[in-house]
Amino acid sequence: MWGCLVLFSMLALPQLLGVLVYFRLRRFHNSLAHAVGFLLSPTLFFYLAILFWVYLPSKADPDRTCGTAQAFALLSVYFLTAVSMIGSLIFQLVLHGRKLE
Repeated sequence: MWGCLVLFSMLALPQLLGVLVYFRLRRFHNSLAHAVGFLLSPTLFFYLAILFWVYLPSKADPDRTCGTAQAFALLSVYFLTAVSMIGSLIFQLVLHGRKLE
């Protein structure tokens, strides 16, 4: 249960930040706001996931010689970064379709 909550929060927080950055930047330039809102989410997720799933577990147990768990964590990071990119694209397309006031 706790692992699912951590996974969901690591996926949701960058998406929320990307949408909030879009609303903050849209008054300056709409295309710039979409680009930054789209790119910020997967980038932030990638670095947070590398930190929490690859780097910190390897520092906590430096005597581990088998790299299978780290390889699986790295593949999970890549896959979930792609999921985050798709989610970010969907959110930005929904924001683009909204009528601006």
